[in-house]
Parts: sequence; C-alpha cells; structure tokens
Amino acid sequence: QNACEAALDMLGSLESLNAELRAEADAVGQIFQEIRVGIGIGTGLCCVGNLGSEQRFDYSVMGDTVNVASRLEAQTKTYGVPIILNDTARRASKALATIELDLVRVKGRQTPETIHALLGGPDVAMGTEFQDFAALYAKMLGAYRASQLSDATEALNKARFLAPKFGLGPLLDIYEDRLKTYASQPPESGWDGVFIQSIRS
Repeated sequence: QNACEAALDMLGSLESLNAELRAEADAVGQIFQEIRVGIGIGTGLCCVGNLGSEQRFDYSVMGDTVNVASRLEAQTKTYGVPIILNDTARRASKALATIELDLVRVKGRQTPETIHALLGGPDVAMGTEFQDFAALYAKMLGAYRASQLSDATEALNKARFLAPKFGLGPLLDIYEDRLKTYASQPPESGWDGVFIQSIRS
C-alpha cells in the first residue's frame, strides 16, 4: 500500500515538473521533451540489508520478487501504463484503482503471472467512470480468455469511450490486435488465456 501510494505521488510530482519544464521551454522557444517514468512494484520474499564484500558493500535488496518487479517496470512501455503490480502487491492494495493487465508466462516458469495496472487512489477507484470502465474491461478480458471473440470485441469497443480518461487506449489497442489475430488464426484447443511474454525471470 505504501509503495503504491508513493508511486502515485511520484507521478503527481512528475506531472507538476513537466508543467514547469514546458513553461520554461515555451518561454525561450525551445522544444519541450516530456519526462516519463515506468514503475514496477512487487510484493514477496526477498533479502534486504547490507550486502556485498570489501570491494563493494551497500544496502540493497535481492531475490526473485525484485527481479520480477524490475521486469514489470520494463513492461510499462509494452502496455502503455506507468505503474505495473504483481498479483500479491495488488491484493495488498485493494482500496486503490487497479485493473488486471494480462496473464503472462515468464520465461523459465510454468506458472503464469497475473499483472495489474495501478491507475489511481481510492478516489479514482470509487468514481463512476472507473467502475464503468473496469466492468466493461473485465467483460472483455473474460470473453477474450474464453475465446468468445465477438463478445470480447463488443465489450472492447464500448470500453474505448472511457479509456482515454485513464490513458488506456494503447492497452485496448493491444487486445484489439490480439482479437484480430485470433479471428484469423484461432488459439489451439485448450488455450488457457495466457500470453507468452518475453519477461525473463
């Protein structure tokens, strides 16, 4: 919860910083280059403390959860969202506005990883627009994983009207491309809805 709230505060501060930099660039006639960040958050077991040797000794963190969180940070570009959580972090932050992004199978593992986007705090989560979008998106995701492509496409098209409010147009583009691919090349029988993602553990 603390990590998620800190990440949201970071995005808020970044928005203010970009506004200041834009004003400065406009004042001198320069091209403004927006600063963007990606944040991966994972909850799980890890080794935390002073680690290393005489050559290099520092307070750090190590473990599988750390590795996955780092890979999730890299995937913010793929899914077009600034913050991605692993499933354990999402379950520890139920009051916040999150949606499930995907089921991915990390290379080297058999068990799929559920990943989520963090979109805002409790005020966003309680908002009518978010709840309407989340319901349509969940319907799309369920139909997609059940290979009900026409139902998934219908729900996706309805969700598009609310997606810009949360910056989720690129995410819907990903699923629209997958649905078009599966329409011409259906998944194999017994497909479990998992997307094979090139996230190395």
